[in-house]
Amino acid sequence: MKKLFLKSIIATLVLSVFIGNGISVSAAAIKSNDEKIINNIENVTNTKDIVKGNANNIVYLDEGIMNIPTSGKQPITIKDDSNKTTDLTVSLPTKNTGNISKISNNGTILYKNTINNSSNIALQPINDGFKALININSNLADKEYAFTFNLPKDSKLVSSASYLGKQYDTKEIFIVDKNNIVTSIISPAWAKDANGQEVPTYYKIVSNNKLVQVVNFKKDTPFPIVADPNWTKIGKCAGSIAWAIGSGCFAGAKLLKIKKYIAELGGLKTAAQLIVGATTWEERLHAGGYALVNLAAELTGVAGIQANCF
Repeated sequence: MKKLFLKSIIATLVLSVFIGNGISVSAAAIKSNDEKIINNIENVTNTKDIVKGNANNIVYLDEGIMNIPTSGKQPITIKDDSNKTTDLTVSLPTKNTGNISKISNNGTILYKNTINNSSNIALQPINDGFKALININSNLADKEYAFTFNLPKDSKLVSSASYLGKQYDTKEIFIVDKNNIVTSIISPAWAKDANGQEVPTYYKIVSNNKLVQVVNFKKDTPFPIVADPNWTKIGKCAGSIAWAIGSGCFAGAKLLKIKKYIAELGGLKTAAQLIVGATTWEERLHAGGYALVNLAAELTGVAGIQANCF
């Protein structure tokens, strides 16, 4: 059952700073800039699914408990809801990232840049994970942002191209366990400029546990840019499909069809959500066309999938 939350994380606000020429920048100016950054982020993202933390910086997810770092140099910690053991931790890009600067009324958490204002990191907890927002303010900012995952033993990051095959690449990143079963998903990389236009971006896996988002902006790109690595713990339906794929339950032509339909629907996470949300042939056709209809037909009758998806 989803828990109720109270608004909460205590933000450390800087009252005033001094720049090189000795001119004082007021707290109001800092606040105004923070609000501008958050407004830009929230204009691009959906704020309705944000879950707010309590007074102890804890967010209760649908399945798990998240500890929100009060400093960007501390990791996000996800714990299992049943036995409270740590499932994984994720370190934000730490370069220039300091303490919480502001929390919006919607629940967006902004971390201050301790060196300059070329980019900022923000966090939006959601029911099944979190969105880590990169707000790029100028062409002086870095183009690469690294997220380090402290994973359970023998788990690792793999691209969907490696897991499903290049021809079925959904641009997602999967975290797989020692049995090659997907346990969580990072949604495809995206970035948008100040005009709402897409900016070229992609993920690269540097090691088994480090994911880098590359944002290829240009000097004349309209700033600010918002980019978003979105981590979610895999749901029951997506999990059962991933288990069937990774365990060898499907093979041959059937497996290739399933991969093809998942790719056409935009990824494993989206495909599972569409299956759960559409219960009739007509609803599936309307929600995802024949790709969803055909995927549902291929999956129907598999015990675990039947119980979690239909």
